Order: sequence, then structure tokens, then C-alpha cells
Amino acid sequence: MQPIQTTPTPVKQDLADLLTNKPWIILFALALIIMLTITLRGSSGTFYFKYFVGREDLIGAFSTAYMLSLMVGAALTPIMVKYIDKKQLLLILMLAVTVLSVGFFLFPQII
Repeated sequence: MQPIQTTPTPVKQDLADLLTNKPWIILFALALIIMLTITLRGSSGTFYFKYFVGREDLIGAFSTAYMLSLMVGAALTPIMVKYIDKKQLLLILMLAVTVLSVGFFLFPQII
């Protein structure tokens, strides 16, 4: 079997094709939101524990636990998608993140 011969397309045309591809735009926006969420939560941890909770000593533990949970989540994702649809899994996990984030805001004195 012979490989299909393709002619290279200009980068400008490739970018125009991407910008008219609705599924790609949705996935890009979703990835951007998820990365912003991860970055903001991680970077705001210092402020949160220092000024809101009043426990600067917990910043290191939070950062360590946060990074470990990201690694465990990334490692478990291929296993979870075998049992749960990707879209449903994303919705479940984003709901869990929301609930836990609200919990941090409402119950700082528990820590």
C-alpha cells in the first residue's frame, strides 16, 4: 500500500481552517479555562493561607498536596475514562473542584 501524497499547505490556511473548526474552538476554550483554573488556584494559595486563613505555615503543605493531586489525577484519568464517558467525567470532576473550592472559602476556620 502506497502512502498518500500530500502537498504542504500554507500556515495561514491551516490557521484559518482551525478558526472555522467549531469542535477545535470548543476544546481550545475548555483547555484554556482548565489551565487558568489550575494556575489561579495554585498561585492564589499563598494569598489565601496568609491573609484569609491566617496560617502561613500551611502554604507549603497546600502546594505539595495540590501538585500531588494534579499528578494523581493525571495518572488516573486514562483508567477513569474506561468506565465513565469523557464528557460526563469532565463534568463530574469540574463539579467536585467547584464544591471543594467553595468549601475552602466557606470553612477556613476548619483548617
